[in-house]
Order: sequence, then C-alpha cells, then structure tokens
Amino acid sequence: MDETSDNPGTENLNPEPKSTSHDQGASQQDVTVIRQGGARHTRNSNSISAFDFDGTSALTPLEMRKLNQIHEDFVNSLIARLSLFLRIEIDMQMEPLESTKMRNGLNKMDETTHLSLVRMAPLRGHSIVELPLPLSLSIVDRLMGGPAELQSSKEKLNDVEVTLLDDVVNIIILEWANIWAHLTPIQPSIVSHESNPKYLSSSSLNSAALQLTIQTTMGDCKEPIRIIIPHLTLEPLVGALSKMDFGDDDGKSNSQIQAPDWCDRFDSVQVDLSTSCRGPKISLKEMSNLRPGQFLPINSSFFETAVLKVAGKQAFKGSIGKINKKWAFKITQNLEK
Repeated sequence: MDETSDNPGTENLNPEPKSTSHDQGASQQDVTVIRQGGARHTRNSNSISAFDFDGTSALTPLEMRKLNQIHEDFVNSLIARLSLFLRIEIDMQMEPLESTKMRNGLNKMDETTHLSLVRMAPLRGHSIVELPLPLSLSIVDRLMGGPAELQSSKEKLNDVEVTLLDDVVNIIILEWANIWAHLTPIQPSIVSHESNPKYLSSSSLNSAALQLTIQTTMGDCKEPIRIIIPHLTLEPLVGALSKMDFGDDDGKSNSQIQAPDWCDRFDSVQVDLSTSCRGPKISLKEMSNLRPGQFLPINSSFFETAVLKVAGKQAFKGSIGKINKKWAFKITQNLEK
C-alpha cells in the first residue's frame, strides 16, 4: 500500500495547491482600467470580465412593452389569416417576448423540426421561423384536403411538403411585415430551409435576438411556432417606435398594408367570370304570365351599373357595351378595396 494514503500530513496527498497558488497569484494581478473621462483606476483582474457586444440587449423595458403590444396585434391578425387560408379553426396564444441569443433560441428546438431562414429586405440580418414537425405535418394534411389530424412522426419533410408549408410561412412573415408597413416597406422572402437547428447556416448566431413563441392549437395538435428576430433587424424599427400611437384604432395603418407577393404557381388557374345588371320591375301577376319566347324591354341605362363577378364573388363595378361588335365589360371601380 502506498504510504502517502495513510499519512494525511504528507505533501504528496494534494500536490495541486502549489500550482493553484501560482495560478491565483497570476490571476489576481492588478489591471489599470480607463473609465469615462480618461480617469485611470486599478482593479483586480478577477473582477473584470469580457464584454459580449453581440449578446447585449439594447432594448429598454419600455421598448419591450411596446414590442409586446405590437406582436399581440400581429398574432391576432395571424389567427384570422391562417384560419381563413386553412379553412379550420386555429387558436394561438402568444408568450411574452424573450430577449436572448440566436444560438440559445435554436438550442430550445427539437433536433428534427422545420426551419425557414427568412430575409426581411431592406432590413439587415436573417430571421428564423420554426414550425415543429407535428404541426407541419398537420398543416400539410389540411392543405391536402385532410382534417389536420396528427400524422405519424417522420425524420424529414419531402420537397412537396416543404413547398406547401412555404405558403404558410409566407403568410406569417407577410403579416409580420404588415405591422411595420406604416414605418417602412418590408419585403420578406424565404432564403433556405433546414430540418436540424444544429446545421442552420446563419451568420451571427451569438448575436442578440428577440424570440417570439406562439402556442398554436389546430385540431388535436398543439405545438409552438417560434420566430427568432435578430436585434440587427429590429434596430431601425425600434428607433421609430416613439412615432407609433398604440392607442390609435382608426385603422390608418391598414390602408398601407402591402399586398402579398403573387405566386407563379397560380398563373394557369382558370376562374369563371360573370356579369349582371339591374333589370325592369314587373308585378307578380305579370311575372306569373311570363312564357318562353316573350321579350322584356331593357333600358340601356341599366348597362351603366353592371357588376362583374369573379368565381361568384362581386369584384368590380362597370358598364356593359360593345367593342368591334363584341360585347365587353368596362371596369370603373374595384370592389375589393
């Protein structure tokens, strides 16, 4: 048996204190610190830590409060848009915004998920939108005509499923852009996709960011939608927050909401057009005497107040007439606006 194990007084029992003492002497060296105004002070090196410029939050409590109000409106608008698009009831509950780092937000995600890297032009930086795999599969099932049932788990979405989900992601990022439309026009676009957050290629993963978590319930599926927005993207928007009137509900900002980008896949879709105009008034007795082959007089002024329907929905006002001996409809007013 080693003698040192029975003798607690030997120096070999704990040979590390000597090196530790040396390390402490080196780590406790005094350092000259230059403060505001050029004043010099001496501080112990142990009391000084490296400053993380990327990880600092430049958002004040008041700015965070305003951002929470803005994103609550965003979530309410998103509920309506997605429910209408998917033709199913969707419930969304927003959690308080969290100031974090891009990498920390990614670490909270599952290793198998659906991530979209998003560009908010002309703002700098790239944002991240996560649709967890169970929610993604439920959305795909609904878009394919299903009841949005929970699907069996799979490791990765195929190209068709990713393309279908792009329509949903585009709605999300367009709604986010619309809440800032009265400050600056934003053109969002999807840059790339990833299924594992560890392999997401994005610059400044250590930079500060704002994480928005939306607990989403659709059918039997309940999963969080996460949106991570770097502070680099938010800087010009936060700088203009003081110009926003959060108590104003006159709908001024709605008039400046930008239209969604047109999807080329719809170019070949055929829709039915029909037109109608006001006709003459007749009594019920005259109507009961109508027979095939009879003529009813039509005043030409009726043609000036015609309506054009697109897929059965009134879309335009105008007049009916002839051009080169062919009937035509002249549009005078857009009923969609």
